[in-house]
Amino acid sequence: MANVLRHAADRSPTADGGVTVGAGQLVIGLADRDPRSPDVEGDALGAGLRTITELTARYDGTLSVEPGSAGHGKDVLARFVITSADADTS
Repeated sequence: MANVLRHAADRSPTADGGVTVGAGQLVIGLADRDPRSPDVEGDALGAGLRTITELTARYDGTLSVEPGSAGHGKDVLARFVITSADADTS
């Protein structure tokens, strides 16, 4: 959410975030109306996306940027795999 406020606030008057748990995954999503898509691969990552990329890799997950579900903007999705060992540590 901090990245939306920092990088997209002038192009996206609204942003939505959500968290879903199910089917062995934790999915954290963020949607905004800014048409620019961040590069989530390579060396051009800022600190925020780099942290998320490292966390998703650590938990066998993925970070993706997809076209916005409303036909404009984008959805950024971080998916983390929840293993049975992770579930047992609560």
